[in-house]
Amino acid sequence: MSNFYHAILLADGTEQHHFISTKPMGVYRIANVLRENNYRVLVIEMYSSLKQHELYAFLARVVSDKTMFVGYSSTLFIPADRRNGNFLPGTDQEFTELNAYLKTLNKNLRIVLGGAASKYFARKVYLENNSFGIDYIFHGLGEQMILDFANNIANNRTQRFSSKITVDPLRHVNSKTKSGVYQIEYDRFGSSYNFHDSVHTWHDDDCVMPNESLPLEVSRGCSFKCKFCSYPLIGRDSRDMSYIRTEENILSEILSNYERFGTTTYTIVDDTFNERLDKLEMMARVRDRSKIDLNFVGFNRIELIARKPEQLALLKAMNFNGMTFGIESLHRPSAASIGKGMDPEEIKDTLYKLRETFDNKIFITGGFIIGLPHETPETFEKWSSWVDDPACPIDLPTYSPLNINFITDKSEFSENPGKYGYTIINSGTGWKNDYWDFDTCRGIAIEKLRTDYDTGRGRVGAFHASGLIKFGYTFDFMYGRSVRDILPQIPWLYKIYRDAYFSKLFNLPG
Repeated sequence: MSNFYHAILLADGTEQHHFISTKPMGVYRIANVLRENNYRVLVIEMYSSLKQHELYAFLARVVSDKTMFVGYSSTLFIPADRRNGNFLPGTDQEFTELNAYLKTLNKNLRIVLGGAASKYFARKVYLENNSFGIDYIFHGLGEQMILDFANNIANNRTQRFSSKITVDPLRHVNSKTKSGVYQIEYDRFGSSYNFHDSVHTWHDDDCVMPNESLPLEVSRGCSFKCKFCSYPLIGRDSRDMSYIRTEENILSEILSNYERFGTTTYTIVDDTFNERLDKLEMMARVRDRSKIDLNFVGFNRIELIARKPEQLALLKAMNFNGMTFGIESLHRPSAASIGKGMDPEEIKDTLYKLRETFDNKIFITGGFIIGLPHETPETFEKWSSWVDDPACPIDLPTYSPLNINFITDKSEFSENPGKYGYTIINSGTGWKNDYWDFDTCRGIAIEKLRTDYDTGRGRVGAFHASGLIKFGYTFDFMYGRSVRDILPQIPWLYKIYRDAYFSKLFNLPG
């Protein structure tokens, strides 16, 4: 393999993530936009599963004096117990040593980090006053920012960004933390990037496996604005077509993937897929026009299905047979406090209708948050007993403590905690109210997940199904099957998949 990659992008998470996840979309979007602008880019997944000498030897082959930067995607760094404790792949020391080693390969190399957990890494940097070898942290939708960054390094001169900000070519800076890490977020909403007309092409260097499920981005942002949420583009105008890709480009991507890799299953990574009826209509047309027996999973909003029953037929027509819903709480005052005020009985009725419409050939994941305003241990116990029942239409309940990042987030809760009954504790890393604190909620969430696994109550959920495709499982086999029956078999299947991936990666032509 010739050593002339301009950028190396590293993507990793826990083994559990790799068991149930598709390829992380964001890091490949970054690679794609750089490649479109004549930069050569290599993405390395699962890097922490390599032995140190294997990883270091491979990096020595692909990092050269032409390599401008190495970037980390933090999206899968967040652990299963939800954003508490160490979330880096490996230890802090291993992560820091890796970055130091990279700079021995090229003394001018920049080390950057972006992705969904960038704010949590920034908090870690701030609290520990330690850069961990990172030079720049990118926040938000980064295609244009990373392209500006690469162009400035390549041109070695001050360049005016599309956002009209003139910056030092070696800093590209909005702000600097006390540990010396520069944070970049001048275009965190991606307004300078033409997403609407974008085409995503999977490169041969991405090592896509035959029949592997792939992520698919149809639109960006969310027309809703939950009060705990600090994602970019929340509360955006759902009528704004600039954040929805064209039907022709999506169809072209799907046909190309089928021809090259045999891909038939997609995880739609939109924050809320069913926010507009015409998106469902468009994707139903895409499925028909493709003449491929496609399957889709992704995030939907249960209230929209209840209020627009015509969505049921469209979701069925496009084979959207894996759905994750952020229900959050079935205590109505708690749900209403974050902007989700539907009658819990109507939510339950809609879940049953989904199962009926799909003839039980559907995976339903329900996400719940412990510690919302007005929730008490008594109200939580009352509604969670319904969820715990194996007859509940939700296949996989997932529980998380309410997470409020008071240091770097800009959500309604983090900006006005007292208004919602929260007191900041532990230097901004935790909270408490009259009924709960973060650590208590986290403990309950972990115990709920463990119990559901041990009892077999937890069945295969939407993202499980999409991720497990790469191990040879079919949807028909997985419908209604408990996670406990499948996951014990996954480590050895994962090893086969992982070894095949690295064999392909290590033998890429120069």
